[in-house]
Amino acid sequence: MVFRFLFYFIFLSLIFARTGFAGGPVVSIKFKGMKSDFKIEHDIKGAIAQILEFSRSKQLDVRTSEQFITKATVYDSKSSFDKFIEASPGWKTGSKVPATYVGFGEKKEFFVVSWKAYQEIHPNDSRKEYEKLIVHEIAHLFHAAYLKGDEDKMGPVWFYEGFACVVAGQYPDASLPQDFASVINAQNRASYKDYVAIFRELLKKYSIRELLDKANDKNFNAWAISVLRR
Repeated sequence: MVFRFLFYFIFLSLIFARTGFAGGPVVSIKFKGMKSDFKIEHDIKGAIAQILEFSRSKQLDVRTSEQFITKATVYDSKSSFDKFIEASPGWKTGSKVPATYVGFGEKKEFFVVSWKAYQEIHPNDSRKEYEKLIVHEIAHLFHAAYLKGDEDKMGPVWFYEGFACVVAGQYPDASLPQDFASVINAQNRASYKDYVAIFRELLKKYSIRELLDKANDKNFNAWAISVLRR
């Protein structure tokens, strides 16, 4: 176990150094209802480093963690996490937080349940899935930062969720759904596997940057469907 953590620390140090953060990303991490958790701290900092490396490799011009995240809060339980969300100004009064909702980000802040609380909700998921969730949610903050904070330009749900899945490396074996047009035009949320499969298919013809810049176009959905049909 000691060697495992030592290897993990060295690995993160190398990533931080490559992305310009020899001391790690600058982010304040707080724990609510629980003691500080070294592993979760490194999960969060590792996620930030992964996103910065993604930005560098794709030439997306987001070079520092401060551009998209400054604070992170980890909740000991789903109930305490839900209470925080339900008390937030932007949450609809009386609305319940979905049972599987375990993390989100807004205005350079990230909120997530602990690994223990996550396991209670998703008992069949591995620790790796929890780590990918963290990357996914922080990737939304990164996406907004790339757009200079203008979240209205992030595009439709299928697009920004698909993008976050790509950054996090989720569902690598997902296949393009036959009814991709229905998924793209759907009013309700669909499968993230379908979202990321559609996004990856578009990446075969356009760069990440081209897609991010085009997602706010009025006829973006129709354009995406036409590209997939070629």
